[in-house]
Amino acid sequence: MEKNLYADYNASTPLLPEVRDYLIERLKSGDFANPNSHHALGKRLLGGIERCRELCARELGVNPFEIVFNASASEGVATVFNSLPRRESAKRDTLLISAIEHPAVIKSAKALEALEGYRVQMIRVTESGTVDLSSLREQLNSNRVALVAVMAANNENGIVQPISLVSSLCHEFSVPLFCDTTQMIGKELMDLKAMDVDYAVLSSHKIGALIGTGILYVKKPKELRPLIYGGGQEHSLRSGTQNYIGIEAITLALISMHERLRRGDHLRLRELQLAFERELLQEDTNVLIIGEKSLRLAGTTMVARAGLFAQAIQIELENKGIYISTTAACSDAKATPSYVLQAMGIKDEVARGAVRIGMGICEVETAKESYQRIKDALLYAYQKLQQIRLR
Repeated sequence: MEKNLYADYNASTPLLPEVRDYLIERLKSGDFANPNSHHALGKRLLGGIERCRELCARELGVNPFEIVFNASASEGVATVFNSLPRRESAKRDTLLISAIEHPAVIKSAKALEALEGYRVQMIRVTESGTVDLSSLREQLNSNRVALVAVMAANNENGIVQPISLVSSLCHEFSVPLFCDTTQMIGKELMDLKAMDVDYAVLSSHKIGALIGTGILYVKKPKELRPLIYGGGQEHSLRSGTQNYIGIEAITLALISMHERLRRGDHLRLRELQLAFERELLQEDTNVLIIGEKSLRLAGTTMVARAGLFAQAIQIELENKGIYISTTAACSDAKATPSYVLQAMGIKDEVARGAVRIGMGICEVETAKESYQRIKDALLYAYQKLQQIRLR
């Protein structure tokens, strides 16, 4: 029996071997205390957190005081939206959210709309899956925009957004830009300072660390309003006893993933991914690769076949020990077509048959064999389900 093949790295990643080994040793012999205690052990742990902050900041191209450790990217999103001025005192009352944002962003914006009276407007995306820059300029022209939110890369189809162009446009109108970098981290080298974003979030479980740790980047920390109050941890920007083991793990994972990226593992993976897609298209001309002509993250392929149902395809692959997703993990249980694909103008008949294959760059050495196995399983599933459909 073949070994299980995990191909859902966009949802979550296995622990990196070096992180796993570190944690085993850390749990055996490491220090344990409250980092905010005034004794030597607590001070040593707090010093370790600050060292992790410096290392993460170095990897992301920013200053240490701009880094806030928290529990997740979703918490970071909530903190950013919570930091907007109360509507009655705000001179600008509009939030521009790209139509393909993660639900954490869309729902946070909608909550402000309901609670504070902000107006939420969606930024159109083109058929290629990137934000419509001309449409964004028109919306910014109103001079009523308080915040723009555009993700670095989409979690469903892997399409990379033109963040530098979006940032230039936003700052031309003196509007801050929030960028969800959760999918890009660990798949492309990121320099947040060069990207010139005002806020960014990322999560530990996307880069081979423990679930439950996140990083919020904020260009102007003094403008951040805490979401959680208490003992004043994280320089009074996020109270609560720090998850120092999670912080150590995300720091090691970030450094390790960037080392892989610097040696070009993502480029090798992209070559194997594109070869897989070409072969799949050659063997089944009814297949559609979502965003085929767009710049996409290495390892992320969203493939659709009109007339079939993604959940049925997923089950067929799972029967062969291959684990993929239908859309994003946060909405995988829903049978409705992906709102991301609808925003791109993809017909529901096609969108209902879309599945996402997410490979990790840490698996590049075995990716060729994995892609072959996935291709064979997909073609078998398509043939079987098409025959059932025609009965």
